Amino acid sequence: MRICGVVLFVGALGLAGGAAASPSNPTPTRPDMSLPLEGTITNPDWVRRPTGDEVANYYPHVAELVGLNGHVTMECAVNAQGATENCTVLSEKPVGLEFGKAALAMSGLFRMKPMTLDGAPVAGAHVIIPIGFLSPQYIDQGGAPPSSTASEAPPSPRALQLARQLVEHGTASDRAATYVEQARQSIENQLGGQSLTEQEQAAIDAFVSAITASVPAFEEIWAIAYARRFTEAQLTELDAFFQSTTGQAWIQRGSLQDDDSRAMTAKVWESARDTGEQAFCKAYDCGAQVPHPAPSAPAP
Repeated sequence: MRICGVVLFVGALGLAGGAAASPSNPTPTRPDMSLPLEGTITNPDWVRRPTGDEVANYYPHVAELVGLNGHVTMECAVNAQGATENCTVLSEKPVGLEFGKAALAMSGLFRMKPMTLDGAPVAGAHVIIPIGFLSPQYIDQGGAPPSSTASEAPPSPRALQLARQLVEHGTASDRAATYVEQARQSIENQLGGQSLTEQEQAAIDAFVSAITASVPAFEEIWAIAYARRFTEAQLTELDAFFQSTTGQAWIQRGSLQDDDSRAMTAKVWESARDTGEQAFCKAYDCGAQVPHPAPSAPAP
Protein backbone atom coordinates (compact mmCIF):
# COMPACT_ATOMS: atom_id res chain seq x y z
CA MET A 1 0.00 0.00 0.00
CA ARG A 2 1.15 3.57 -0.57
CA ILE A 3 0.63 6.72 1.47
CA CYS A 4 0.72 10.06 -0.31
CA GLY A 5 2.88 12.55 1.55
CA VAL A 6 4.82 9.80 3.38
CA VAL A 7 6.77 8.14 0.57
CA LEU A 8 9.22 11.03 0.19
CA PHE A 9 9.68 11.20 3.96
CA VAL A 10 10.64 7.53 4.18
CA GLY A 11 12.97 7.84 1.19
CA ALA A 12 14.76 10.72 2.81
CA LEU A 13 15.46 8.58 5.86
CA GLY A 14 17.16 5.99 3.68
CA LEU A 15 19.39 8.54 2.02
CA ALA A 16 20.39 10.06 5.32
CA GLY A 17 21.22 6.69 6.82
CA GLY A 18 23.71 5.94 4.05
CA ALA A 19 25.78 9.11 4.57
CA ALA A 20 28.90 9.23 6.78
CA ALA A 21 28.46 10.87 10.17
CA SER A 22 30.10 14.24 10.53
CA PRO A 23 29.44 17.49 12.42
CA SER A 24 27.78 18.84 9.30
CA ASN A 25 25.98 15.55 8.67
CA PRO A 26 25.05 14.11 12.08
CA THR A 27 23.85 10.54 12.52
CA PRO A 28 20.07 10.57 11.97
CA THR A 29 17.94 9.82 14.96
CA ARG A 30 15.17 7.26 14.95
CA PRO A 31 11.77 8.96 14.36
CA ASP A 32 9.46 9.34 17.31
CA MET A 33 7.12 6.34 16.95
CA SER A 34 4.46 8.12 19.00
CA LEU A 35 3.96 10.66 16.22
CA PRO A 36 1.16 9.91 13.74
CA LEU A 37 1.58 9.39 10.03
CA GLU A 38 0.27 12.05 7.74
CA GLY A 39 -1.25 11.78 4.29
CA THR A 40 -3.95 9.81 2.49
CA ILE A 41 -3.81 6.09 1.82
CA THR A 42 -4.39 5.64 -1.90
CA ASN A 43 -4.24 1.86 -2.12
CA PRO A 44 -5.63 0.43 1.13
CA ASP A 45 -5.01 -3.21 1.92
CA TRP A 46 -8.43 -4.11 3.31
CA VAL A 47 -8.65 -6.89 5.84
CA ARG A 48 -12.40 -6.49 6.18
CA ARG A 49 -15.13 -4.61 4.36
CA PRO A 50 -18.92 -4.73 4.84
CA THR A 51 -20.61 -7.71 3.25
CA GLY A 52 -23.61 -7.40 0.94
CA ASP A 53 -25.93 -8.47 3.76
CA GLU A 54 -24.45 -5.85 6.08
CA VAL A 55 -24.90 -3.10 3.51
CA ALA A 56 -28.51 -4.24 3.06
CA ASN A 57 -29.04 -3.97 6.83
CA TYR A 58 -27.95 -0.32 6.78
CA TYR A 59 -29.74 0.55 3.52
CA PRO A 60 -31.86 3.72 3.90
CA HIS A 61 -35.46 2.59 4.37
CA VAL A 62 -37.27 4.82 1.86
CA ALA A 63 -34.64 4.28 -0.83
CA GLU A 64 -34.89 0.51 -0.33
CA LEU A 65 -38.68 0.52 -0.54
CA VAL A 66 -38.76 2.37 -3.86
CA GLY A 67 -35.61 0.77 -5.33
CA LEU A 68 -33.32 3.82 -5.43
CA ASN A 69 -29.53 3.43 -5.56
CA GLY A 70 -27.02 5.79 -3.99
CA HIS A 71 -23.34 6.63 -3.75
CA VAL A 72 -21.32 8.06 -0.85
CA THR A 73 -17.67 9.07 -0.54
CA MET A 74 -16.38 9.39 3.00
CA GLU A 75 -13.01 10.11 4.58
CA CYS A 76 -11.85 8.32 7.72
CA ALA A 77 -8.85 8.39 10.01
CA VAL A 78 -7.05 5.06 10.41
CA ASN A 79 -5.88 4.04 13.88
CA ALA A 80 -2.90 1.85 14.74
CA GLN A 81 -5.05 -1.28 14.54
CA GLY A 82 -6.16 -0.45 10.99
CA ALA A 83 -9.73 0.44 12.01
CA THR A 84 -11.47 3.50 10.58
CA GLU A 85 -12.66 6.25 12.89
CA ASN A 86 -13.79 9.90 12.91
CA CYS A 87 -15.35 9.51 9.46
CA THR A 88 -16.94 12.38 7.57
CA VAL A 89 -19.05 12.40 4.40
CA LEU A 90 -17.35 14.14 1.47
CA SER A 91 -20.14 13.62 -1.05
CA GLU A 92 -23.54 11.96 -1.13
CA LYS A 93 -25.90 11.37 -4.05
CA PRO A 94 -28.80 11.64 -4.02
CA VAL A 95 -29.00 13.87 -0.95
CA GLY A 96 -31.88 13.75 1.48
CA LEU A 97 -32.30 9.96 1.45
CA GLU A 98 -29.88 9.21 4.33
CA PHE A 99 -27.22 7.42 2.27
CA GLY A 100 -24.53 9.46 4.02
CA LYS A 101 -25.96 8.59 7.41
CA ALA A 102 -25.98 4.90 6.46
CA ALA A 103 -22.34 5.04 5.34
CA LEU A 104 -21.25 6.61 8.62
CA ALA A 105 -23.26 4.04 10.60
CA MET A 106 -21.38 1.15 9.03
CA SER A 107 -17.96 2.85 8.91
CA GLY A 108 -16.81 0.70 11.83
CA LEU A 109 -17.10 -2.40 9.64
CA PHE A 110 -14.02 -1.39 7.63
CA ARG A 111 -10.58 -2.55 8.72
CA MET A 112 -7.33 -2.42 6.81
CA LYS A 113 -3.87 -3.86 7.38
CA PRO A 114 -2.21 -1.56 9.96
CA MET A 115 0.29 0.96 8.68
CA THR A 116 3.80 0.54 10.09
CA LEU A 117 6.93 2.64 10.42
CA ASP A 118 10.18 0.83 11.28
CA GLY A 119 8.03 -2.23 11.93
CA ALA A 120 5.82 -0.56 14.52
CA PRO A 121 2.11 0.13 13.89
CA VAL A 122 1.22 3.80 13.67
CA ALA A 123 -1.97 5.79 13.30
CA GLY A 124 -2.92 9.11 11.81
CA ALA A 125 -3.25 8.50 8.07
CA HIS A 126 -6.58 9.00 6.31
CA VAL A 127 -8.39 6.90 3.73
CA ILE A 128 -11.03 7.85 1.18
CA ILE A 129 -13.79 5.23 0.94
CA PRO A 130 -16.32 5.23 -1.93
CA ILE A 131 -19.46 3.23 -1.17
CA GLY A 132 -22.05 2.26 -3.76
CA PHE A 133 -25.51 1.36 -2.50
CA LEU A 134 -27.27 -0.98 -4.92
CA SER A 135 -30.89 -1.57 -4.05
CA PRO A 136 -31.49 -5.10 -2.70
CA GLN A 137 -34.28 -5.49 -5.29
CA TYR A 138 -31.60 -5.34 -8.01
CA ILE A 139 -29.04 -7.39 -6.12
CA ASP A 140 -31.52 -10.22 -5.63
CA GLN A 141 -33.06 -9.93 -9.07
CA GLY A 142 -31.03 -12.59 -10.84
CA GLY A 143 -33.40 -12.57 -13.81
CA ALA A 144 -37.06 -13.43 -13.99
CA PRO A 145 -38.12 -16.94 -12.99
CA PRO A 146 -38.49 -19.35 -15.89
CA SER A 147 -41.83 -19.17 -17.61
CA SER A 148 -43.96 -22.24 -17.06
CA THR A 149 -45.65 -21.76 -20.43
CA ALA A 150 -42.70 -20.53 -22.48
CA SER A 151 -42.80 -23.65 -24.69
CA GLU A 152 -46.54 -23.42 -25.31
CA ALA A 153 -48.03 -21.86 -28.41
CA PRO A 154 -49.19 -18.26 -27.91
CA PRO A 155 -52.93 -17.75 -27.49
CA SER A 156 -54.99 -17.12 -30.60
CA PRO A 157 -55.94 -13.52 -31.42
CA ARG A 158 -59.59 -14.40 -30.73
CA ALA A 159 -58.76 -15.87 -27.32
CA LEU A 160 -56.71 -12.80 -26.40
CA GLN A 161 -59.56 -10.53 -27.53
CA LEU A 162 -62.05 -12.43 -25.35
CA ALA A 163 -59.62 -12.34 -22.42
CA ARG A 164 -59.19 -8.60 -22.77
CA GLN A 165 -62.95 -8.23 -22.70
CA LEU A 166 -62.97 -9.96 -19.33
CA VAL A 167 -60.48 -7.39 -18.09
CA GLU A 168 -62.58 -4.56 -19.50
CA HIS A 169 -65.62 -5.92 -17.65
CA GLY A 170 -63.71 -5.26 -14.46
CA THR A 171 -62.75 -8.78 -13.49
CA ALA A 172 -59.05 -7.88 -13.33
CA SER A 173 -59.04 -4.14 -13.96
CA ASP A 174 -60.50 -3.33 -10.57
CA ARG A 175 -57.79 -5.35 -8.88
CA ALA A 176 -55.04 -3.71 -10.95
CA ALA A 177 -56.23 -0.23 -10.07
CA THR A 178 -56.14 -1.00 -6.36
CA TYR A 179 -52.41 -1.81 -6.62
CA VAL A 180 -51.69 1.91 -6.75
CA GLU A 181 -53.26 2.61 -3.38
CA GLN A 182 -51.93 -0.64 -1.97
CA ALA A 183 -48.39 0.34 -2.96
CA ARG A 184 -48.62 3.70 -1.22
CA GLN A 185 -50.31 2.23 1.84
CA SER A 186 -47.70 -0.51 2.10
CA ILE A 187 -44.89 2.05 2.07
CA GLU A 188 -46.60 4.21 4.69
CA ASN A 189 -47.17 1.18 6.93
CA GLN A 190 -43.52 0.12 6.71
CA LEU A 191 -42.33 3.63 7.52
CA GLY A 192 -44.42 3.63 10.68
CA GLY A 193 -45.39 7.29 10.48
CA GLN A 194 -41.81 8.63 10.45
CA SER A 195 -41.33 12.16 9.15
CA LEU A 196 -39.96 12.36 5.62
CA THR A 197 -37.53 14.71 3.92
CA GLU A 198 -38.52 16.48 0.72
CA GLN A 199 -36.45 14.02 -1.28
CA GLU A 200 -37.92 10.96 0.45
CA GLN A 201 -41.47 12.12 -0.25
CA ALA A 202 -40.54 12.88 -3.85
CA ALA A 203 -39.05 9.39 -4.26
CA ILE A 204 -42.24 7.77 -2.95
CA ASP A 205 -44.44 9.93 -5.19
CA ALA A 206 -42.33 9.08 -8.25
CA PHE A 207 -42.59 5.35 -7.50
CA VAL A 208 -46.36 5.44 -6.96
CA SER A 209 -46.81 7.45 -10.17
CA ALA A 210 -44.83 4.78 -12.00
CA ILE A 211 -47.11 2.10 -10.56
CA THR A 212 -50.13 4.10 -11.77
CA ALA A 213 -48.67 4.16 -15.28
CA SER A 214 -48.09 0.40 -15.07
CA VAL A 215 -51.76 -0.49 -14.51
CA PRO A 216 -52.36 -1.21 -18.24
CA ALA A 217 -49.41 -3.61 -18.20
CA PHE A 218 -50.88 -5.43 -15.20
CA GLU A 219 -54.23 -5.69 -17.01
CA GLU A 220 -52.51 -7.16 -20.06
CA ILE A 221 -50.77 -9.74 -17.87
CA TRP A 222 -54.11 -10.95 -16.55
CA ALA A 223 -55.57 -11.00 -20.06
CA ILE A 224 -52.68 -13.14 -21.30
CA ALA A 225 -53.11 -15.46 -18.31
CA TYR A 226 -56.80 -15.92 -19.14
CA ALA A 227 -56.08 -16.51 -22.83
CA ARG A 228 -53.42 -19.12 -22.12
CA ARG A 229 -55.42 -21.07 -19.60
CA PHE A 230 -58.85 -21.28 -21.27
CA THR A 231 -60.18 -22.13 -24.72
CA GLU A 232 -62.21 -19.65 -26.75
CA ALA A 233 -65.42 -21.46 -25.80
CA GLN A 234 -64.52 -21.39 -22.13
CA LEU A 235 -63.61 -17.71 -22.34
CA THR A 236 -67.03 -16.96 -23.82
CA GLU A 237 -68.69 -18.77 -20.90
CA LEU A 238 -66.38 -17.10 -18.40
CA ASP A 239 -67.29 -13.71 -19.80
CA ALA A 240 -70.79 -14.24 -18.51
CA PHE A 241 -69.70 -16.11 -15.39
CA PHE A 242 -67.29 -13.41 -14.22
CA GLN A 243 -70.01 -10.82 -14.37
CA SER A 244 -72.02 -12.81 -11.84
CA THR A 245 -71.62 -12.52 -8.07
CA THR A 246 -70.10 -15.99 -7.91
CA GLY A 247 -67.64 -15.18 -10.68
CA GLN A 248 -66.52 -11.98 -8.97
CA ALA A 249 -65.88 -13.87 -5.73
CA TRP A 250 -63.85 -16.48 -7.62
CA ILE A 251 -61.67 -13.80 -9.21
CA GLN A 252 -60.92 -12.21 -5.84
CA ARG A 253 -59.25 -15.43 -4.72
CA GLY A 254 -56.50 -14.82 -7.31
CA SER A 255 -57.05 -18.11 -9.10
CA LEU A 256 -54.86 -17.16 -12.05
CA GLN A 257 -51.60 -16.67 -10.17
CA ASP A 258 -49.47 -19.19 -12.07
CA ASP A 259 -45.69 -19.07 -12.43
CA ASP A 260 -45.83 -17.32 -15.77
CA SER A 261 -48.12 -14.50 -14.65
CA ARG A 262 -46.00 -14.02 -11.52
CA ALA A 263 -42.87 -13.75 -13.70
CA MET A 264 -44.51 -11.13 -15.91
CA THR A 265 -45.81 -9.24 -12.87
CA ALA A 266 -42.28 -9.13 -11.45
CA LYS A 267 -41.06 -7.56 -14.68
CA VAL A 268 -43.74 -4.87 -14.50
CA TRP A 269 -42.81 -4.03 -10.91
CA GLU A 270 -39.15 -3.87 -11.94
CA SER A 271 -40.05 -1.53 -14.79
CA ALA A 272 -42.03 0.67 -12.37
CA ARG A 273 -39.00 0.95 -10.07
CA ASP A 274 -36.80 2.00 -12.99
CA THR A 275 -39.39 4.51 -14.23
CA GLY A 276 -39.78 5.95 -10.74
CA GLU A 277 -36.01 6.24 -10.36
CA GLN A 278 -35.68 8.05 -13.69
CA ALA A 279 -38.43 10.51 -12.76
CA PHE A 280 -36.86 11.19 -9.36
CA CYS A 281 -33.38 11.65 -10.79
CA LYS A 282 -34.64 14.26 -13.26
CA ALA A 283 -35.58 16.46 -10.32
CA TYR A 284 -32.73 15.50 -7.95
CA ASP A 285 -29.08 14.82 -8.69
CA CYS A 286 -28.54 11.08 -8.38
CA GLY A 287 -25.03 11.09 -9.83
CA ALA A 288 -23.93 8.18 -12.00
CA GLN A 289 -26.54 5.48 -11.52
CA VAL A 290 -25.88 1.76 -11.94
CA PRO A 291 -27.66 0.63 -15.13
CA HIS A 292 -30.40 -1.95 -14.63
CA PRO A 293 -31.43 -4.47 -17.27
CA ALA A 294 -34.53 -3.32 -19.12
CA PRO A 295 -37.45 -5.63 -18.28
CA SER A 296 -38.94 -7.43 -21.26
CA ALA A 297 -42.48 -6.51 -22.19
CA PRO A 298 -44.98 -9.33 -21.63
CA ALA A 299 -45.64 -11.07 -24.92
CA PRO A 300 -48.92 -12.71 -25.84
